[in-house]
Amino acid sequence: MKKNFHILAFLFFGISSLLAQDPMKTQENLNRLSAINPNSPGFPTFSNVDRTEGTPFLLNGWQEGQVRFGQNQKYSSNVEIAFNMEKDQLIIQLSDGKAGYFPLQYLHSMRIFHEGDTLYYEAHNLKKDYGKGPIGYKLYKVLFQGEENLLLHYPRKFLRKEKYVENLGMVRRPDIYQQMNSYWYYNGKEVVEVKKNLKALQKLIPRKAATIKRLVKKEKINIKNNQELGRLFALLETS
Repeated sequence: MKKNFHILAFLFFGISSLLAQDPMKTQENLNRLSAINPNSPGFPTFSNVDRTEGTPFLLNGWQEGQVRFGQNQKYSSNVEIAFNMEKDQLIIQLSDGKAGYFPLQYLHSMRIFHEGDTLYYEAHNLKKDYGKGPIGYKLYKVLFQGEENLLLHYPRKFLRKEKYVENLGMVRRPDIYQQMNSYWYYNGKEVVEVKKNLKALQKLIPRKAATIKRLVKKEKINIKNNQELGRLFALLETS
């Protein structure tokens, strides 16, 4: 117990020192973070193993991206990123091959450059900050951000265990990683979970219920599509 306390204290003070550095020296900071982290994971495995379909990661393979520390306004230099959606673990790999966990409580946001697009995620602890939502720091995809309003998508994965079936000598179906999604809306005062249907959205913002119905019909918005849902909230901001 005493040894673990010393490791945690060392990690805390090391990260505190790291965050106090000039944000332009982010590559150096990332190296220091990897060095002081006592639980460096090495290389994640993205392949399907042990009769399992899919992986717990956001995307297969390392992804080029950047991370932003705490209140710093600048992003790091490019690093390789892997995010374990089952365990809420962000893993970064530096140019020299070192890899380490990046504690979400010290992260402001990350962006991943994937197939010509930039995927943007922010770290939030909704339960702690607003009294409602998932417990602990999670990575949320930002679907819309206005002057006061914020629409977040929280994707996570779980492993669905399969049982033996009576088929050609009890052949076992593979376990499958499946994704679950929840959506959260901050209206400037509180956080509310969002359900992706017209009536739920009208109830979410009752003063704009008629506008929501009109925009969905006029703009042919597919509420089930995340990008389209974000577009609806952007239109509401100016309506």
